[in-house]
Amino acid sequence: MLVVSAVSQFYCSSVKLVFLTLMPKEAKVKSSELSSKSRSSPHWIKFAAASLIAAAIAGCGGGGTGANTPVTVSGNATAASATAAAAWKVLQPQITITSAAIPATGNPVIQFTVTDTDGKPVTGLDNYSQATTAWVKALTNVSFTLAKLVPAANGEPSRWVSYNVVRPPTIAERNGTLTNKACDATTNATWCGTFPAADSQGTLVDNGDGSYQYTFYRDPKQAETIVGTLIDNGTALKADLVAVPGDLAYVPTATHRVGIMITGNAPGTGTNNPTAATTGYPTAVAMDVAGNATYDFIPATGAAVTATDTSRDIVNINTCATCHNKKGIGHNTRRDPKLCVTCHTDQTKFSYVEVAKTGTAPGPFTYTATTARDHSYGKVGGESAFTYPRMIHQYHMGKLLKNQGYNLNNHCTLPVAPAILGSNTSACFNTVALPMDVRNCTTCHDGAATGVKAVKDGDNWKNVPSAMACGSCHDGINFADDTGIRANGAATGHGRNNISRNLACSGCHTPADNALYHSDTAAVSNVGTTLPRKPMSTAAARTMSAVISGAAVDASTGNVTVSFKVLDGATEVTDPAAISGLQISLARLNPAVNGASTDWQSYTGKARTTVAANPPVIQGYSETALMSNVTIDATTHVWTYKFQLLNGSTPGDIRTIDHVHNLSSASVTGPYSAASAPSLAKLVAYEPTLTHRIGMEFSKAAVPAVGATPAVAAVANKFNAIYDWVPAGGTAQTRNIVSMNSCNSCHNGLKIHKGYTTEYCVTCHNANTMDPSSGIFDDATGVTFSGKGSKTVDLQVIVHKLHMGNKLPSVAAGTPFQINGAGHDYSNIAYPGVINNCEVCHSPTAKKANGTTALENAANWYTMPTKAACATCHDGASTVAHVDAQTTTAGYQTCVTCHGPNSSLGVDVKTVHSKKIPK
Repeated sequence: MLVVSAVSQFYCSSVKLVFLTLMPKEAKVKSSELSSKSRSSPHWIKFAAASLIAAAIAGCGGGGTGANTPVTVSGNATAASATAAAAWKVLQPQITITSAAIPATGNPVIQFTVTDTDGKPVTGLDNYSQATTAWVKALTNVSFTLAKLVPAANGEPSRWVSYNVVRPPTIAERNGTLTNKACDATTNATWCGTFPAADSQGTLVDNGDGSYQYTFYRDPKQAETIVGTLIDNGTALKADLVAVPGDLAYVPTATHRVGIMITGNAPGTGTNNPTAATTGYPTAVAMDVAGNATYDFIPATGAAVTATDTSRDIVNINTCATCHNKKGIGHNTRRDPKLCVTCHTDQTKFSYVEVAKTGTAPGPFTYTATTARDHSYGKVGGESAFTYPRMIHQYHMGKLLKNQGYNLNNHCTLPVAPAILGSNTSACFNTVALPMDVRNCTTCHDGAATGVKAVKDGDNWKNVPSAMACGSCHDGINFADDTGIRANGAATGHGRNNISRNLACSGCHTPADNALYHSDTAAVSNVGTTLPRKPMSTAAARTMSAVISGAAVDASTGNVTVSFKVLDGATEVTDPAAISGLQISLARLNPAVNGASTDWQSYTGKARTTVAANPPVIQGYSETALMSNVTIDATTHVWTYKFQLLNGSTPGDIRTIDHVHNLSSASVTGPYSAASAPSLAKLVAYEPTLTHRIGMEFSKAAVPAVGATPAVAAVANKFNAIYDWVPAGGTAQTRNIVSMNSCNSCHNGLKIHKGYTTEYCVTCHNANTMDPSSGIFDDATGVTFSGKGSKTVDLQVIVHKLHMGNKLPSVAAGTPFQINGAGHDYSNIAYPGVINNCEVCHSPTAKKANGTTALENAANWYTMPTKAACATCHDGASTVAHVDAQTTTAGYQTCVTCHGPNSSLGVDVKTVHSKKIPK
């Protein structure tokens, strides 16, 4: 029972998203049920999701098992059954728009089909609701957008303009309650202004076979006229809906885009009922993965947009999915940026007041009730903060933004516990850290001719620079008056004449220069000036690598030697001065025992503390190579290194490892000195029959400036060289669980601490390595010390916890997650993807860092569940107690019995972690 409780709680709990509930302020009320804040997981639906899932997938309202048997969504007039709600939760609707037309008279008509992930038609989506406060009824789960593309002209980039900027009034507004509302009359109003919104008040026809026809409530041909009749009121100004005169004019020959969303709460739950009643129905059950679709067309011809038509197709959903796993990003309903841009136009500034920019000094910013600026950051410089390029760039720029205290639309709540922010952390832009180099524009913008991420206008980022797009990252610059702080921190402004529009941008910032500045090139030439700079952290910038060919332990001396070659591209390197910072690690793989999996131990550990009042703890370290221990064969170009092994009672003899060596006498305080080091928590006795691993890192040496040639900084090696062997001979056992290639889906070649290869990381970050701020005396006298600390930095522990971040149960309970002291608090990390989608990191098709060899133990995450791995994410008090209770007094872990692949309880790790994952 404890097992079921723990797992169902994790499965059913609401997983908040990185860009959660980011909607303008009025829409928060209207769409409250789409926010995860109002989405709960009732007790009965937990059991429905577990016990009725098979029936649920077959259909909400019955049906057979044939491939084309419709999946029927229940009506919302009656309370939803547990089966129907569970089926809605996992539906994942697939939408295909087959045609769109805007007739000369009448409103737009859209034809589309809906299926589930198995291709079965979905029917019954025509549920409406009308609250007592509403003048017009609206669909509860299907909504539509419509926008026009204004072509690029006079140096200005193309842009989308939404026609859906008027809405039917509420009953109160028709009766004259119009605080900050711009309507077409003070009483009996028929239209009111709004930032871009979805059209859901029209007529939806369900054909009963998965095909639908929708007729819009709004007529885009009348949008310009209706907006012209609005009466300004307070901050609601109709001019904010028309950035340029003529924007809202209907142009039938222009490119138009229609969007569809299917999302929200299950019919018959929450307020999804005919009268939007708040009682009488089960607690709201939200759809996990919304359906999104768009369709570009030319109204004059009714034809879909072709490659020769004007377009603005800049970002492909597959690029977002690289990190976000195709989950809902905005409002928990929007997954496709092609849909997002139909609403996130400059018109989203409607009803917002101008916000002054303050606090431009670089540095960390603390969000508190008295210092958070721009509590309703929505309009700045006369433009919208929600315009898609600005908003998305600023989210991803995050901590590197020069202006401080961002709080988009006041969605970032204030701290709720020490060092832990409230919900919607990412709306406080200055708290966000992109997991890759922010200059890597091509990660999102792919202008290639082909590929799953390629889009027609993917190179706009470099071809069509603008003050709005570029200034969203370079936010410290005021392009109008040439003041402000540059991205490098210099308070020297733009450095060019005042620029108020975009015509002059491309004159200086050519496509070639834009690509160069956002690249892995170490030096950049611009306007005749050579500027040295730090290159991006991408594999392309790293040309050096090493290949280890062998290792041996001398039978008489115990000395360990390793042989390798150093390559710069394909060229074999023979000059030791060509590299710098050579570090080599040596570890041993302990066999699996007592239900726990294999684990590494380092022979090259050292003692360290970062807290003067604490004794030192054991940390895994690489050995900083003595170049005098290196020999290079002039003929074969093979390098040989002899390990120092200072932890041996006879230095260099692996057979005598009996302590750790202090990092330096200055870094170790307390009762120990460099001459009297603490004992290892677990002695690494030499076992020649066990697998050993050698890992290596180094950098390509810096090249000083020569004449007019700029200096080139040192660049780390392409990937860490790894070599596994058994000193006594035989086949090496493996523990290769995660490839850095999987990490690169989000980190994109960024160096993570010292490593580019996870196989190298584990030689230091293992069960014998502790947090240097966590040293403790561990006996009753408080005098002797064994070298242990109170907190591990084992890789499987810290990586899981770092990615869980603010979703850790322990963090939610008020305990910050910190490594290396309070200055390194990771409690606010918001993982951008689906947090329980383990296969993002544990890919079943993963290859090693060299890109050719399969990862041998990629399945370990579900075939060998252990306390050390699973209890790091599931670290709530009750779950930890359950794990401890399932560990025998002899130390045997029984996790695999219930959670392994042969579990008969339905709680095996792989099954549980496949739920709620977008397909």
